[in-house]
Amino acid sequence: QPVEDGQGNFTIEVAKGMLNQQLKKWRQNTEMKIVQDGSAHSPNFRASLEFCVPKLNSWFSETHVATNKKQVSNELALMICRKLYSLGVMPKYARSARKGTFLDSFKDSKYFESGSF
Repeated sequence: QPVEDGQGNFTIEVAKGMLNQQLKKWRQNTEMKIVQDGSAHSPNFRASLEFCVPKLNSWFSETHVATNKKQVSNELALMICRKLYSLGVMPKYARSARKGTFLDSFKDSKYFESGSF
């Protein structure tokens, strides 16, 4: 059964991939600019991304700050995905409430029905 969070069902794990997929579809640059701020013992990273949304004929520029590169890029992607979903230009992510096992997916496959295994 699907889970609905009202913000497109994006998680931090899938947001970056979904955003890259959507930007490539729109033929936009998918590269985030990440800059290190602060001192060497307490760095902050600032990620920014600028792109055009063809359906809205407008440019978007988003920036986010976090304590490491991976976190800042993933959180920025999640923020952008949710914003694009709320504007109606990005489809929601379809996920289920429980993660299926290999056996669950195998039972629904053509291989199980044919008795191949």
